[in-house]
Amino acid sequence: MSAYDEVLFFTNHGGDPVGNGDALASFASTGRRLVVSTFSYAEQGGNTLGGAFISGGYSPFTSIGSSLYTSASMGSNDASALFTGVSTLSNYYRDNVVAAAGATLNASYDDGVALVATKGNVIGINVFPDDSFAGVSGDHRQLFVNALSVPAVPEPESYAMLLAGLGLVGVAVRRRRQPAEPLAV
Repeated sequence: MSAYDEVLFFTNHGGDPVGNGDALASFASTGRRLVVSTFSYAEQGGNTLGGAFISGGYSPFTSIGSSLYTSASMGSNDASALFTGVSTLSNYYRDNVVAAAGATLNASYDDGVALVATKGNVIGINVFPDDSFAGVSGDHRQLFVNALSVPAVPEPESYAMLLAGLGLVGVAVRRRRQPAEPLAV
C-alpha cells in the first residue's frame, strides 16, 4: 500500500483480521488517507479487523455487535466537506458500530447507528461499497469519492502546536525589527 496516497479497505468473505489490521495501522501511521468500510467491523470471523488497527487506536469505529442486515437512511450529518453532493443515502449492509474514543461522529443513520466517523487521517464509512450486492442507494458513491479526496482535518492538538509555532516565529520577527540601541561613546 505504500505506493498509494489514499486507500479504501472493505471486507467480504473473510481474510486475515490481524494481518490486515497490522497493514492498515502501518499505512495509517504514515498520515495518508485511509477509508475503512463495511464489513470490517462485522464480528464475523475473518471479516472483522484486528491487530494494530484496533489495538493501536487507529479505528474511528468500535463494534458493538454483529452486522445489521436492516435498511436505514442517513439521518443527520455535520455538513462537512465529506457531504458535498451527498443529500440522500440508504443502505442495508452495515455494521453495528459507534464512534470510537477520540473519533468525530460525522453522520448517523436515522436509527442512530454511526454512518461516518473520522479519527485523524482515517475515515470509517458504515456502507458496503460494492454496488453488485444491491441494498445501497442514493449518493453513496459521492461520499466515498469525498472521503478519499477531501483534505484531512488536523486534530486540535495539531492546531495548538501550529499556533504556538507561529507565535514563536512572530516573537522572533519582532525582536529582529527592533532598532539597535545606540552605542555609548
